[in-house]
Amino acid sequence: MPTISASSPYGKVALGDRKPAIPRFTVEAAADCHAQFGSDVFSLLDQVGGGCFEPLAVDGSPGTPIFRPNSLVTADSIFTSSVSSGVMTVTGSVTGRALGSGMVVSGSGLTRGATIQSQLTGTPGGAGTYQLSTNDTASASERWATSTYSGLMCPWTDQANQTTVVVFANPNIQMNAYILGDYITGDTAAGWYLRTATNGFTQRCAPGDQSASITLPSRGNGSWLCLVITEDAASVRVKSGNLATSASPVARVSSGRRRSIGNRALTDLTYQTGLEVAEVVHIPATVDEAEMVNLYNRAKARAALRGIAVL
Repeated sequence: MPTISASSPYGKVALGDRKPAIPRFTVEAAADCHAQFGSDVFSLLDQVGGGCFEPLAVDGSPGTPIFRPNSLVTADSIFTSSVSSGVMTVTGSVTGRALGSGMVVSGSGLTRGATIQSQLTGTPGGAGTYQLSTNDTASASERWATSTYSGLMCPWTDQANQTTVVVFANPNIQMNAYILGDYITGDTAAGWYLRTATNGFTQRCAPGDQSASITLPSRGNGSWLCLVITEDAASVRVKSGNLATSASPVARVSSGRRRSIGNRALTDLTYQTGLEVAEVVHIPATVDEAEMVNLYNRAKARAALRGIAVL
């Protein structure tokens, strides 16, 4: 089994290991998994049971997430660039993997699924100019590149009744980015997922490919969002802050699946975009409306202590 580095007192942690972690923050009392990501905590480790989140590539091999002081980015590379008529100019250094042909580039002003076709000038894989597959023009901003990796597999198995809390960066994701999805081994399509849409979010559940709109803040509003998702045998309910709870009457597929943060295994280029995550909580029970609000407020307060302003 491959190993990955996690900043814990145990050094190397095998994927799937459940070793006791020393909480560095106040965990949710009802949680069986509570993790904060970033270089300020035990990255990748669940603070309740010590289970390890698995940064998987599409081909099943371990990915390499990029750690920021208070978050984790599920992308291969981060860099600053501008784009003119399909030629991307990268300035400064590239964090993570070197850029190369075939990588999907996401960020402000780019057509989703845009890929690097070739490097035209500059340091190989670094600062320089690159030919993109799309004829976009966009001003300088931070952008991300992914090749095979853009998600985390969670250390718990899905249950019929459960609640998930996720704190993630809002402006850094494009349309079609997956926030959450449920998978079984070998799956290349989620049984249930929550992803970004044109002006908000949408959830969809198989079989039958039934979908329901989610009334949440626009993807362009605020720096960070906190979503509280509670589920039972009949429906999925999603809440952000003091907004009305959005409910889907569509029951999820059966339990026994694994949940992913971001894109677990979809090879379609239009879904290959990263996600910046600060915290994930899993509670093995359905909660009511009042507790959904409480979970949001506590997550927002924890984020504020780390310098993260949640909308």
